[in-house]
Amino acid sequence: MTTQRVFRYLWRTNAVLIFLSTAGVCLVAGSLVLSEVGCNARRRKAADAAPPVVANTDEKLYLGRMQTVEGSRVLRGELLAPRREFGIGSGSYNNSETRNILYLDIGSTEARWLLPDSTRIIAEEAIVWSDTQEASTRQQVANLALVKPNSPDLQLAEGALLVFDPAGRYVITVADGVRALNHASLMDNDTILVVYERAHRYVRAILDAHSLEVRGVQDVTVPELR
Repeated sequence: MTTQRVFRYLWRTNAVLIFLSTAGVCLVAGSLVLSEVGCNARRRKAADAAPPVVANTDEKLYLGRMQTVEGSRVLRGELLAPRREFGIGSGSYNNSETRNILYLDIGSTEARWLLPDSTRIIAEEAIVWSDTQEASTRQQVANLALVKPNSPDLQLAEGALLVFDPAGRYVITVADGVRALNHASLMDNDTILVVYERAHRYVRAILDAHSLEVRGVQDVTVPELR
């Protein structure tokens, strides 16, 4: 009888502990859900209160904070849209997507858009910096952006890889049908190296660092592992 009582006591104790653990997990999950819902609601209200910058759209697009492009006299702000999908604890960067970029010269009142529309998504972006170790003296040489159609799975979608100057005045298409941007850096004072994925292959592109024109494009040979 004593042994049975001990096992009965242990079983009840374990049941209580399991119940408390489950309740705690549910409480934490519920708090995260409520927090996420509240953040999304605040973003929607901010989008409604912001000055309209896109005509004839049912989406809640809004312009983010304008910031100075490092080493220039140009301001830059991103046109944002709240994501439709819901994710717990995804963070603010994952709860919005960039649809376009607005540029404004400090001495001007006329702003300009990088892209001609707001229907696509800037899935990836990279900055090519000048070849210097000092952060205080470095300057942006060029920017690259992978612009994809509005797709539920951006990782698999293909889009256009663009290169443009830091002020957003000159835009050149590097390649179409690009799935991912892997690398962008300054090889020397005159050359930019870009590596991206297209048609299930890695591609190496060489760009002119001054005109941003594409000098050459080659497939990268990757030996298969056995």
